[in-house]
Amino acid sequence: MESREFRLDLERVAEDQGNMETLVFRAADGERLTIAIGPCEGLAIRLSRDPRFHRGNQARPMTHDLLSILLERFGAKLQRVVIDDFWRGTYYARLEFDAGGQPFSIDARPSDAIALALRHNITVFATDEVLHPSADTNPPGRIAADDAPPSH
Repeated sequence: MESREFRLDLERVAEDQGNMETLVFRAADGERLTIAIGPCEGLAIRLSRDPRFHRGNQARPMTHDLLSILLERFGAKLQRVVIDDFWRGTYYARLEFDAGGQPFSIDARPSDAIALALRHNITVFATDEVLHPSADTNPPGRIAADDAPPSH
C-alpha cells in the first residue's frame, strides 16, 4: 500500500543555542514537523530562500547551484522532494527526478534536498509515517536491537 504524502511549507529556520538549527515545517493537515540540522546546512537553506544568492546572481556557483548545473547538463529535472523515513533519530529524504521521461530517485539528507527544492521552487512532501508515527510505523525515538537502516 502506497503511503499518503503531505505537502510541507517551510515556516522558518530557527537558530538554536549551540551548534544546531531547526527547520520548522507546517503540513497541509496542520501538523508541524521539525528537523534539526547543522549551522552550515541552515545557512545553505536560508540562502536558498533568498533570490540574491541563486545561480546567476553570484560570481561563482554555490554547492547546491553546482549540483543543479550538473543535473541540468545531464538532462535531469528535479520533480519533487519527499521526507520519507525516520530511523534512530535521523530523517531521510528522497529526490525524485525526470531525465528525458525516465524517472529516478536518489537518497539525500533532508537539508540538502530542501536546499535544492527551494532553489528550484519544488514542493517538499512528508510521508504519513513521518508526520503521524504510530507503533506500527517505527515512531521517532524507537530503537530496537534488530532495527535495520532504511534501504533507499
